Amino acid sequence: MKIALFTIAAAALAVIAIFLSDALNRAAVGLNSEGSRESGKKFGIKIGTSFDEALQILQQKGFNLVTYGEEVRCSYVERDRYNGYQFYDDSWRKASVCLAVVDQEVVAISWWVNPFTP
Repeated sequence: MKIALFTIAAAALAVIAIFLSDALNRAAVGLNSEGSRESGKKFGIKIGTSFDEALQILQQKGFNLVTYGEEVRCSYVERDRYNGYQFYDDSWRKASVCLAVVDQEVVAISWWVNPFTP
């Protein structure tokens, strides 16, 4: 009986660990669910990455490009001039990612994740 409970607990912990290994899943459960970054890396996209590479990464994660242009502003991004590219993931995560792009290079990324959004 103890071995069966231990096995079930170990399996449950393994599933949780795998689930939380993805940054989008962590954000969806309230761990860093919104913010921005102008250096480093977020959701597999490194600041300084080409827009084409970032687009491919987001599409592989299930995001769709919703809108883009100079008039699109990314939350929390303090820059004056950039093209904003807004992406949305309509899966259970209900995630939005915005890329600030200058000269086809990602200079900032902002995100908002709320699985309870209708």
